[in-house]
Amino acid sequence: MTQVSEGTLSQLDSDRGVGENQIDMKTSGGTEYKEVISVISRSPRDRPREGLIVVREWLKSCSTLFAGMNGDILLEVAKNCTCQIMRKDSMVVKQGDRGNSFYIILHGDVSIYVKEGK
Repeated sequence: MTQVSEGTLSQLDSDRGVGENQIDMKTSGGTEYKEVISVISRSPRDRPREGLIVVREWLKSCSTLFAGMNGDILLEVAKNCTCQIMRKDSMVVKQGDRGNSFYIILHGDVSIYVKEGK
């Protein structure tokens, strides 16, 4: 189970072309962060290319995973992700659920609980 203390998540479903992975990335506020939130809060079809480029460059600067990734792939991530604002104690995923998306924690904290044994 992954539980949010509070915060903002960005989700990309594997049905839209990304594998079954989960990634956590904490970030802090700032002008660029606010622009990223402004872009990904819009419908994917309403995101301007300039905004997608800002999101791509921001992702590259925040994570070694994204730093070496092909720029066109990151533009697709920026274009197709969805922004979710979660309330404290919300469950994001439950142990045993089929993985079909990954999450980037843009702001806030998350706790992960793993049930051991059978």
